Amino acid sequence: MIIFGISLSTSDIWLLGICGTLFTILIPFSFYRYKSFCTASIVFRNKIMTELEGLYPTPANWPKNSMDIVHILREKYPRIEIAVNIFKGYLPIWQVNGFNKAWVKYYSEYKQEGQQCYYHYVPFSGSSIENGVETTYDNTKAFKDNFKHNVDALLKYAKQK
Repeated sequence: MIIFGISLSTSDIWLLGICGTLFTILIPFSFYRYKSFCTASIVFRNKIMTELEGLYPTPANWPKNSMDIVHILREKYPRIEIAVNIFKGYLPIWQVNGFNKAWVKYYSEYKQEGQQCYYHYVPFSGSSIENGVETTYDNTKAFKDNFKHNVDALLKYAKQK
């Protein structure tokens, strides 16, 4: 068969037919997947913003007693974790690992999965000796910035487009 001056065999026509069918299936699927991701992103952002209201993006209601932030974030953890796990299902597979790392960094100072520790959001300073090496640390000015940075890192996966 000759189409537009190109000679096509029967196998060429079958191949074109299969490619055309796949194309007509994949295009709507891609749009559906993109729309689902956008919707999930909006829901995730709204949940985080609602749960962290007054703490993020501007720490207007940061507790006067700096240790209270640990209790506040522990209380919010289960609801945020649900939102994280739901949203993770909408991420492209190549972003899931980075998102998991951002999530663990948010709730664990030691970056250990499953172990909540929010002391990196508490102002403190001091020094420690480990293996004969003295290390000093000062978190008294950066603790709110650490919080904002870690929440930003989570929300970057839910970009509004």
